[in-house]
Amino acid sequence: MPIPSVPQFRAYIGDQVTDSAVLQGHLDAARDLVDKFVGQNQVPDPVMDQAYLETASKLSARRIATPAAYGGITENGAGIPAPLDPMITTYPLLRRWVPAF
Repeated sequence: MPIPSVPQFRAYIGDQVTDSAVLQGHLDAARDLVDKFVGQNQVPDPVMDQAYLETASKLSARRIATPAAYGGITENGAGIPAPLDPMITTYPLLRRWVPAF
């Protein structure tokens, strides 16, 4: 299945500045991560598109974000770190079709 295009990804994350090659790298990495997780399970194309975009957006956000911008600040001023797993918000999207849960 083809992954969403760089222009579709730009629109999804609202980024008109980042180099297209960088964004394509995030999409390629997202495809690898999502496809590995899904395996041979049948997932509808619109859900796969959303999974690719969501995972790629987390990869993109981790590249540029500070803890304050990404995860927030605790009441004592410490930054909340970005999630280590870029698929953390993708798993719920795929749960219905992937019996790994």
